[in-house]
Amino acid sequence: MKSLCLPPKISIIIPVYNVENYIAKCLDTCIAQTLYDIEIVCVDDGSTDGSGRILDHYAALDNRVKVIHKQNAGVSAARNDGIRASSGTWLMFVDSDDYLALNACEVVWKESLSNSSELIVHGGYLVPDYPKPESWKYWGVITDKKYYREFEFRVLEERGSNPFLWLQAFRRDLLERTGVWFREDISFGEDIIFQFENLPFAKGISFIKDRLYYYRWYRDGSLMKEATADLDARTMRHILNIGILADYWLEHGLMEKYGDRFLGWAVGFVVPDLEQLELKDPKALASALKETLESRGLDKFRAKLPRIPSRQYRKMVSLAKG
Repeated sequence: MKSLCLPPKISIIIPVYNVENYIAKCLDTCIAQTLYDIEIVCVDDGSTDGSGRILDHYAALDNRVKVIHKQNAGVSAARNDGIRASSGTWLMFVDSDDYLALNACEVVWKESLSNSSELIVHGGYLVPDYPKPESWKYWGVITDKKYYREFEFRVLEERGSNPFLWLQAFRRDLLERTGVWFREDISFGEDIIFQFENLPFAKGISFIKDRLYYYRWYRDGSLMKEATADLDARTMRHILNIGILADYWLEHGLMEKYGDRFLGWAVGFVVPDLEQLELKDPKALASALKETLESRGLDKFRAKLPRIPSRQYRKMVSLAKG
């Protein structure tokens, strides 16, 4: 006889790695959600500190907490393991050193009942206040109320749409239809790839103004801090990810409609760094970006670029020439 139990409304998926000083705060806010019908899937990605013991303690206190212990394989693999182990109608991704507003799940669920959306984007806060975050981070976590019945490229230009994965809730149906999970061979920028490969196929996208997430944007030993230590390597990773996304969009026929917008986004994503950051070899990076775009035939959209992306494209060509 089949079980009559309904799946939880929301699955919160938390990849965990060496965050013994932060994970309790994260779990406290998940357990105290005003929406009770949730599950909290924690994937201990081979932690060598006390994180795993803390997870087991919380699982013993609340049967909504599921814990997976595994060998270290990176955040993408951990999130994928969390998806496999989850059963909620909606998926929310929380980083283990961050935490939620206590009504986060309730607000997301009520919004899902108001609109037939498969993606809900909400706002957040940055913690700590010092050192002072870059201005684009402040801008990126404050969202406006909007609704898209179907995908338009400007969805990807809305605040909250990228790169902050944890500002978004995904209906499981969307991931099952696209078959897009996290690429486990990529350790930086995997969230943008996940977004750019899923969002174009979402049936309904809601942006809400509620600020439901607390993002710990800076801490010693964080993966982001390590990733930004070598600016040339980070910029090259962005370029490689643009190539991955371009291939995916070409394969799925998205460039036919959005090629000029994608090209404008790509140069706008990288060229400001080529101009402003203290890079060791901006010429090589500009050449790599130019080759990435031209080898996919995206240079044919150059004539359609608006003024600012057009200037950025010319700057890329100039830097590549040296």
